[in-house]
Amino acid sequence: MPKTILTPILIEGSPNIIQLRFSDTSTKQLAVNQRLGNEEMGKLLSCVISPGPIVKIGHPQWWHLTPMLKHCIRSSKTNTNADLLENIYKDAELYLVQVSCAFQSDIERPIEYARLTTYLRPQSGQKNPVALDIYPRQVLSPDKINTQTEVKITSCLTFTDNECNNIPDDWINIVYNTLPPIINGNITGESAPYWEFLKFNSQQLFDSRFGYLIIKKPRIAKAVRIIIDISTQVRTPFGLLIAESKEKDKPILTQTICTEWINIL
Repeated sequence: MPKTILTPILIEGSPNIIQLRFSDTSTKQLAVNQRLGNEEMGKLLSCVISPGPIVKIGHPQWWHLTPMLKHCIRSSKTNTNADLLENIYKDAELYLVQVSCAFQSDIERPIEYARLTTYLRPQSGQKNPVALDIYPRQVLSPDKINTQTEVKITSCLTFTDNECNNIPDDWINIVYNTLPPIINGNITGESAPYWEFLKFNSQQLFDSRFGYLIIKKPRIAKAVRIIIDISTQVRTPFGLLIAESKEKDKPILTQTICTEWINIL
């Protein structure tokens, strides 16, 4: 039987809560582009000095993959990726990590776009951890909103939600009961993977969003510091404005994950 991780519909526990701040640069650019007069400029400034959208950041969950990976390699004589996998974890540990966020905005200033970036840094040493893959990568339609989606990790250490023979018998199964559109994920830079979320039709970005990463942590790093950054585009009566996390939020947006021998699957 595969190990199963059920993805929650809502963020569980006590998430960190931050209030985004409207960007001064985007405010000035909007004023220039719209050629606002003094009265309109006053209304714009009144809009941006009021509290921005609220974002809830769930506490990351993580599971140690290396022990299970070693077991799968030993028990599978037909695993053609055995040499590659052994080379990957020779000087590193592998983890599955779940991150989550939820957005709250008022009806008059809805969030139309949001980006969650996860910066991966070592607790010690100079070599950064890297994301080998993330999920979801791309969701472009509403078809999966109310449809259960099963995601597996292949023996190549990638995620797949398709039927695939390249999966060990005793491996990991991630279940989504809902998968909101529209999502685009990228691991550009490997140590700064991100997800982009867009509103669909008249739906606002109110719901909770969950993403998974396969992280390769250099053994010398001891643990991973994950720094989460949030940037959004908010629709106002004057146009789109950028609202983002602030420097003072960084302490609560930085957490230590992938410590040794925790949550072994």
